[in-house]
Amino acid sequence: MTFWRTVGVGVWVGVSLALVVGGCGTTGTSVDREKVEFHYKLANTSYYEHNVIVALRELTTVLEEDPEHPDALHLMGFILFGRKEHASAERHFRKALTIRPGFLDARANLGALLLATRRWSEAI
Repeated sequence: MTFWRTVGVGVWVGVSLALVVGGCGTTGTSVDREKVEFHYKLANTSYYEHNVIVALRELTTVLEEDPEHPDALHLMGFILFGRKEHASAERHFRKALTIRPGFLDARANLGALLLATRRWSEAI
């Protein structure tokens, strides 16, 4: 059985009842990749539809399940940067870069944050 929910204008997300009821739990310390990716995609979609509150909630869910998800860390940092929560945003960008050193978007946004906080020498 599948439930359909409108996430935004013209965007529909189908969620299997098995995923909602049985598939969202964790087993031990292993990461439930389906749950993580579902919540990350919902966070990403929510952010681009200007629903930052939902995006933050979903990113928190992702990072609770997988604290080393570089894309979620980057998006969380990006949102926090926009909210002028610079210290937290910087931590998220740096952690994303530690996990994925070639992550150009995270590197560029960290550079922008360093410039915005007038840390010129670190930005180079």
